[in-house]
Amino acid sequence: MKNKLSYILILLMSASIFSCKDDEVVSSDGYSSDREFMTMFRKDDNTGKGDSDPYRCQAINLNDIQLYWYGVKDCAGYEVKMALQPNVSSGLAQDWENPDYILFDTIVGPDVTDLLIKDLQYSTDYRFAIRTLSKKGEAYHSKWYGYGNGRQWADYLGITTGDRYNVPEVIVVNQVTKTTFRINIDRAYATSGDDGTFKTNFEVDENGDFVMHVITIEASPTNPQATVPEKWQKYSLTSADFQRGYIDIDGLQENSVYVINAENKNIPVRWDAIYNTCVIRMDGDPGDPILIKHFCDPNDTIAGATTYNASRLDTILSNYNSDASLAEGTIFELEGGKTYYLANNVSLCKGLTLRTKAGTGRAKVLMNGMSTVNGAAQTMNFMFGRQPQSGELGGINIKSLIFEDIDFDCPLAKNYGDGSATGNYFINMYSNGMAVTLQSFELKNCTFQRMIRGFVRVQGTNRKNFEKFIVENCLFYNCGYYDNKGRGFAWICGDGTPGKRKSKI
Repeated sequence: MKNKLSYILILLMSASIFSCKDDEVVSSDGYSSDREFMTMFRKDDNTGKGDSDPYRCQAINLNDIQLYWYGVKDCAGYEVKMALQPNVSSGLAQDWENPDYILFDTIVGPDVTDLLIKDLQYSTDYRFAIRTLSKKGEAYHSKWYGYGNGRQWADYLGITTGDRYNVPEVIVVNQVTKTTFRINIDRAYATSGDDGTFKTNFEVDENGDFVMHVITIEASPTNPQATVPEKWQKYSLTSADFQRGYIDIDGLQENSVYVINAENKNIPVRWDAIYNTCVIRMDGDPGDPILIKHFCDPNDTIAGATTYNASRLDTILSNYNSDASLAEGTIFELEGGKTYYLANNVSLCKGLTLRTKAGTGRAKVLMNGMSTVNGAAQTMNFMFGRQPQSGELGGINIKSLIFEDIDFDCPLAKNYGDGSATGNYFINMYSNGMAVTLQSFELKNCTFQRMIRGFVRVQGTNRKNFEKFIVENCLFYNCGYYDNKGRGFAWICGDGTPGKRKSKI
């Protein structure tokens, strides 16, 4: 009898605990328990089925993406967002809520648990986010699934569209000046070097010429403010243009990058309607060397900056890429005996020289490595080229990248045998980076310390063509080494499988 009474008391206590109204219970992160359940996109991290799941999210037909997610009973519907990976890979809500970054935002009904997005750009990394909508309104919608950063594999969905089929080279740009260039046109199928697929994927007329109607010229995302005269923004080709074999373009902006495409208007999908893409930088006159004066901000929020008395450098170099007032080939000088640092990776997509001002001793540049998080050094790299933005095709052409009379270091990086080795480089490349042609890469009279996982690494399926690679009078020490267990790379590392990749150094 005593045991029965105790059991009844426990039941009564349990009932009192769970009799609280759900909407009065708020979790530590501020979310009411009365919110809708968070749905998730179906992927191996939450199904455990890998490629055997017929309802997994995936790219199909090269450039279509099929999404599936879990249904939530009695909800009001679902909101789905799509963005480019480089714009939202931080995982920060402020990026996902920036309308400039969102390519697609739609709401579907409660009975819909799949979505097909067709005719996307080829060879492009997309990210997706989803939330469950409540009938009670905004305050009761679920958390977003998909905001996870690159280290939270289960909390985001990234899908890469397939590579486009081979494309004939029908336009070539040359005779580039400060404000003009010439577009040469060659429509002849007979001399196109067809690999057997051109006639399948492109229209050829009765005269044996590829069909094209329009030339488009637009500012590259590198410098979106660059101007294009209205007549060249979408120029309709004429028989006189074809007979002449070229078009002379004028009225452009010096030091700016432009993207040129030829398009067949008979093809409804733009990514299939365009031929080869040309990306051209206009000429300009580099001015006098620019001295970057050392300034250690006493209020700098980057951990370790004041400890090392370091002046921030990455913002200056990153802004240079889009600054049309500075010509390619600009020389930046650092103060000798002073320390500078990178707070973020720096994309190198415009030729420059970075050197110590003569007669002042060497400057030091820290590839961050000034602080740790959970024991791991926070490191940054220079990056060959950059990631593409929406609608951006083609590649990047760089004249020269020159580093001279500088000591490069990553102070808190750990080598193999000193714990968890640091995965840093001097220069890396994004796996989805744009094709890069670099006329000359030069390192002169520099020292490099604590570059652990590798020194120079390129990766991805796009073209990497370095015409000159010069290392002169440089010293490397306390750096990593090739590790056959896959933790380290060759000191100068190409992109892997012969015949499938496109590196030439």
